[in-house]
Amino acid sequence: KELAEENAEIRNINTRIDNPLILNTDSIQDTVFKQQYLYTSAEVINNTVIFPKNYITINKGSDAGIVQDMAVIGPKGVVGIVFSTSKHFSTIMSVINMDFKISAQFKKNNYFGSLVWEGGDFRRAKLHEIPYHVDVKKGDTIITNTFSNIFPAGIPIGVVADFKKSSSENFYDIDIELATDFKNVQQVYIVRNLLKSERDSLESLNHTNK
Repeated sequence: KELAEENAEIRNINTRIDNPLILNTDSIQDTVFKQQYLYTSAEVINNTVIFPKNYITINKGSDAGIVQDMAVIGPKGVVGIVFSTSKHFSTIMSVINMDFKISAQFKKNNYFGSLVWEGGDFRRAKLHEIPYHVDVKKGDTIITNTFSNIFPAGIPIGVVADFKKSSSENFYDIDIELATDFKNVQQVYIVRNLLKSERDSLESLNHTNK
């Protein structure tokens, strides 16, 4: 637990260091470190893997600043998204929930699609919407991008375990071996995007103006 809390603080420090906003004018040269993501460690106190819609319960809630739709990651990669909270607890919709969906991309070339879990094996998910012209190989790393405005970019999701061309569509059928072992999730990090509201408000104007 202490190590997880220490790692969360290190993530916060690294985020501040990696995101400088440098202001340069003729008369001013100043550096402001802008942190976009805030990490909070938590313990898993309940977890399911055998249902079509699986959830994880953690020991931190609204008193710790946890709210719905925050990203949840583990030491090895993506775990899920905060579904509901009380004062001291939160439930997480895990990747192995048939309602879960996330934008995911190849680390090597940035081509993106939608990652979903279709039930069955808790170790594997599906990556959809990758067209035939994309170079796909077993072992290719799949990571998060910022399209959802929830996850930081570059968090591991898994690797390509198998793929084939669909006879009825112009897209691959791709199996992803998940980075997180959902049978062995003990510590997680809740990720708050401090700029989420600003971006959501701006992008909502696009829908208003259509």
